[in-house]
Amino acid sequence: MFYQTQVKSIIQGGVIDVHGKELSIIGNKLVKKGDFVWTDGKVVFGHTPIANFLDSARRLLYITLNEI
Repeated sequence: MFYQTQVKSIIQGGVIDVHGKELSIIGNKLVKKGDFVWTDGKVVFGHTPIANFLDSARRLLYITLNEI
């Protein structure tokens, strides 16, 4: 059964949700703290079309570089 949960923190290769469950990430969706994601209790599912993915990556890089 699939359900939505909120991301509490990011770890290498996955996330920890608000219930303390460690979930792996599959797909190319950029996930950040506070996001609501779909899961089966084991993995976070998500795929972003390449144009949206590149735009998200560009914004993430911009934010990261400007915080330095």
